[in-house]
Order: sequence, then C-alpha cells, then structure tokens
Amino acid sequence: MGQILRWDTRALFDAVDAQRRSHGLTWAEAAQRIPGFTSSMLTNLSRGGRIGFPRVMRLVRWLGQPAATFTRITEW
Repeated sequence: MGQILRWDTRALFDAVDAQRRSHGLTWAEAAQRIPGFTSSMLTNLSRGGRIGFPRVMRLVRWLGQPAATFTRITEW
C-alpha cells in the first residue's frame, strides 16, 4: 500500500468560507471575485471530493495562503 498527496477540499471550503465571512460577502459575491467559480462550485467544496489543479490554485491565490496548507496524504 502506498500514499498519495491530495487536495483537502474540506479545508479549502473552511478557508474560503472564513475569508468570505470576514469580508462580509455572499457566496455569489465571493464567486465573482474568484475566476472560474460559481457560488455552487464553492459551496460544493464542503462535501470533499476532488478539485483540479488550476482551480485550486485560483482559490489559494485568493486566500493568500500556500497551496501546501490544503493538502493531505491519503493511503491507496
């Protein structure tokens, strides 16, 4: 059995939600500020799942945090 590095979409959701709330934004307003996202795409992060590299990098750039903050190791 090995390990693989994955994006932690729940951690991304928590960080996006915290930043959204700290700026007093609705989900729609936050989505307007992050290229390539809709409000439902942002809220769907709360369910976990996978997200592609280009989109995750747009999120971490908006958050102003290192991408490594939002990774986790998974057994496979």
